[in-house]
Amino acid sequence: LRALQRRSASDLPSCATSDAVEAHVAVEIAAAGVQASGLVVRVVSQRLYHCRAVAGMKVRYGADYPDSFPYRSKALFAFQEVDGADVCVFALYVQEYDADCPPPNTNRTYISYVDSVGYLASKPQGQRTAVYHALLHGYLQFAASCGFEHAHIWVAPPTAGRLVF
Repeated sequence: LRALQRRSASDLPSCATSDAVEAHVAVEIAAAGVQASGLVVRVVSQRLYHCRAVAGMKVRYGADYPDSFPYRSKALFAFQEVDGADVCVFALYVQEYDADCPPPNTNRTYISYVDSVGYLASKPQGQRTAVYHALLHGYLQFAASCGFEHAHIWVAPPTAGRLVF
């Protein structure tokens, strides 16, 4: 049990996505004069799925409309050590429809969830937005390098009494 307690986010396996995003973030925030030491990016979940087409779409677009759309679901997290513990400070969930997916979803990535917490430590202080933008930008650049031509970001509508910006 003690061995498990000493593991850190950097012990999680990396992949091409996490390596590219982590490297991009390091370069982009350094160019902006920002430091966020110990930032580790990992894809913590990656799975293939099929999204079945809604029956009404075949009626609307004809019999040639695909029955399903294959995609890869990914959960990309950024961790930073805070007071001796790794804390997840950023989460990004995406659905990637690659070149093998039929139109209209061919080469599209959908960002379905982005979240962050206020625990990110940076120098100078208060640079969370710059780091989070770099993480999102890093993913989008990696997706483009993999042939994705379109990116869609889903955003929940504001609730009563809550502003978007």
